[in-house]
Amino acid sequence: MLDIEGPTSGLVSNELAERYGGFSLSRGTKGSKEVVRALNEWVIEHSLAIADQKQMLAALSFHISHHPAYPAMRNYALHCHDVWPHECPRRLPSFEEWRQAADTYFEE
Repeated sequence: MLDIEGPTSGLVSNELAERYGGFSLSRGTKGSKEVVRALNEWVIEHSLAIADQKQMLAALSFHISHHPAYPAMRNYALHCHDVWPHECPRRLPSFEEWRQAADTYFEE
């Protein structure tokens, strides 16, 4: 959605406010990668409170990329990235809805 509407997206702002109340997109006009990076840093600092971030993030990254569901979720995320600019949804799916769609997604 950030790639479609930019960092001032109302859909993204509302969803982030609901899920991550203290995080704000009003950090200037940034591209989607910078906003995602800022959100990741905010979550690590405020929600996870990880002392040794580099080692913990390396471990999390390893386990995420080796999880059995990772390939399907990654493929579905790429599919959404390709489709949403042309078929912009009226609302962002909940994580549960997105995850169910990812679980049933098959590449043709």
